[in-house]
Amino acid sequence: MWFAWSILSLVQIVTGRYMPEYWRNRYTTHAISGGISGIATFAATIIVLKWLDWAFYFDHWHNVAGILFMVLCQMLVLGGVFALILRKFGRFEWKTR
Repeated sequence: MWFAWSILSLVQIVTGRYMPEYWRNRYTTHAISGGISGIATFAATIIVLKWLDWAFYFDHWHNVAGILFMVLCQMLVLGGVFALILRKFGRFEWKTR
């Protein structure tokens, strides 16, 4: 999780904001690092929930924050996938890229 949301998130920020001259490579790198982050988060979610016998324990702030951020991270990844699909297949009236 540390690698996914520290190193790969920095790669995503750099490719999303600071590399406009490398248009094709930056979107590919951004999508791959986002996909790896999503897969790692999903795998960690399954591992943690299996370890907890598929039960949610809200007795400590760490448990609440962990579950909240696992859900938010998955929503972030799915939002990126949705934006990619709209960008690739969306036909907008204003005809911009």
